[in-house]
Amino acid sequence: MAPPAEIEVSYCKFRGAATEAVPLSKESLRNTGLFRQEYPCVLWARIGRMLNRIHKASWQIIPYSKSIAIEVAKNAAMSSQLIRSRRLRKARAGEFFSGTDAQLERYAFQSLRMLQDEADGVEGRTVLEIGPGDFLTSGLALLAGGASSYTSLDRFVGDPSSSEGKRWYLAIQQNWSRFFPQLKWPDWLDAEGFPENYPERIHLIREGVEDFIPTEKFDVVCSFQVAEHVRSIDSFASFNASSLSSTGVAVHRVDFGPHGLLMQSDNPFAFLIVPNWLWRLMVSSRGLPNRYRVNELEEAFERVGLTGEVTRSDVLNVTDEMMESLPPRLQGFSHDSIGTQTALFILRSA
Repeated sequence: MAPPAEIEVSYCKFRGAATEAVPLSKESLRNTGLFRQEYPCVLWARIGRMLNRIHKASWQIIPYSKSIAIEVAKNAAMSSQLIRSRRLRKARAGEFFSGTDAQLERYAFQSLRMLQDEADGVEGRTVLEIGPGDFLTSGLALLAGGASSYTSLDRFVGDPSSSEGKRWYLAIQQNWSRFFPQLKWPDWLDAEGFPENYPERIHLIREGVEDFIPTEKFDVVCSFQVAEHVRSIDSFASFNASSLSSTGVAVHRVDFGPHGLLMQSDNPFAFLIVPNWLWRLMVSSRGLPNRYRVNELEEAFERVGLTGEVTRSDVLNVTDEMMESLPPRLQGFSHDSIGTQTALFILRSA
C-alpha cells in the first residue's frame, strides 16, 4: 500500500480580496517580501513543512510501533532512579558462559586476534580497552597474549571477580592451548586469582569515556562494539588522541547496525527512520545506538589528528527511496555511509 499523499501547504500573499500562490522556496519568499511582511503565512508554511515530515515518518514507522513502544517504556523505566540502581547491580554487558567455543572466541579471544592482526600484537605493550563489559574476558586473554598491563574504562562495569566471571576465566585458561597453540600461557598468570591478585597489571576505571580525563599514555587503545553507544563521538575521539602514546595505535570495531527489538525487523534501516525526537524517548537513559554513521566518526577522529585505515564491511544496498525516508540530518550522507553495518578503525597520530 502506498503512503497517504503529503499534506499540501501553500504560502499565500494577500492583496486586497485576491491571493497569490507563492512557490515553496525561501528564495521565492525573499523575492516577494514575505519574510518582512506576511509573517502569519510564513509561520503556517513552516508548520506545514514540519507536519509533512511528521506525517511521512509516522507512516513509515507504523510497522515497528510495537517495538518502539516497548523501547520507550524500557527507557522510561530506566529513568527512574530506583529501577536504574537495581538494574545496574545486575550483569548488563556480559554474557553468561555456556561452555561453547563460539562464546570463547567472540567474548575472550577475538580482541587478541584482532590486535595481533591489525596492531602488530600486544607483546610488552600497555593496553586500554574502552567498554569491556561486566567480565574482563578480553583483558585476561590480552595479558596471556603478552600485554604488560591492562586497563579497562567502563561506566557500567559489574563485579569482575564474581563467580560467573571466574567461570569465564577458568575456561579461558583451560582452553588456551587449543585456541593459541603457538602461545604459551604465562607461568605468573592464574585464572583462579584473576583479577584481584594482579593489581600491578590490571587497572579498573569506573567512568565513562566521555567524562574521564586520562593522566597516562597507552600503546594500544581499543574497543569492540562500543563507539556506537557513546553520547559524544567528539569526546570519544578526543580521549583516544589524549591517551595514545606517540607510537601508539587505536583499534576500534564499530557496529553501525540496529540494536534492541528493531534488530528483529526485516528492514535493517528501521532504526534510522525513527524521528530524532522519538529516538530520544527510546534511548536517553539506555545504551541503544547513537545513530552516528561511519563518515561522522571518521571525521571526528580526523579533527583530533588521528588518521589511518577504515575498513567497511557488511555494506548493504541503499535505494534513493530509502534515503528519502531518513531524517533530514542523514539525507545528505552517501549511500555507502548509510549502508555500512560494520567498520574497523586502525588509527595513529598524524
